[in-house]
Amino acid sequence: VMGEDRRLEIAKEIMDCAIYNKLRILQSLAKNREVDFDKETEYLKGRRAALRSIKENEALMGVEGGATKTYFGALRKIIPEEFGFEKRERHPPHDPVNSMLSYGYTVLKSRVEYSLMRAGLNPYEGVLHVAYRNRPALSFDLMEEFRQPIVDRVVITQITQKQVREDEFERREDMCYMSEGVRRRFLEALYSRFEDKYTFHGERLEFLDIIFEQAKSLARAIRNDERLEGFRYR
Repeated sequence: VMGEDRRLEIAKEIMDCAIYNKLRILQSLAKNREVDFDKETEYLKGRRAALRSIKENEALMGVEGGATKTYFGALRKIIPEEFGFEKRERHPPHDPVNSMLSYGYTVLKSRVEYSLMRAGLNPYEGVLHVAYRNRPALSFDLMEEFRQPIVDRVVITQITQKQVREDEFERREDMCYMSEGVRRRFLEALYSRFEDKYTFHGERLEFLDIIFEQAKSLARAIRNDERLEGFRYR
């Protein structure tokens, strides 16, 4: 059984990666556009620094909430107004951006879950997301490292490069639905992103393989007390 200190140490590393990867996405977007994310990136850097002094899980989730809100607030600056993106809302999504994000995260979750099971872990026993009843908490933990480099990148690219249009979505009272065409193009882009090669520990690996490598690292961290090194997107 993992001690609380050890659990917190792993949770902090996952959280640090999650914030770092948000920071990297904003920095790379700012490089190629006339957009200023300085305030947001400074805030995210501050949140990373704040992690060091955190002593319990609740506070960690608070830091995560603030970082996520700030990051999506920054993305609003580059998403065309007609998409009606106000903030990240999980379920149900009421605008096209949230609809794509939720769908993408669902696909990512199934990939992550499969990797965790292959690595011999129980997806329902979380480290960071401990209070998730009947939800695969450990899948949500490992997903934190990959949301931005895989899903968000595809969503941002498709929207800013006008590969999807706002009128290809249907907004109803209960939620916003993608047209068949959007879903197909989005899935194609997402699957091809999973197969993109990335230099990881000196090796060229597909993102799918990196997810599996990180699942194995997480298994070693949980079982053998090895230090976890999360996935940080350059």
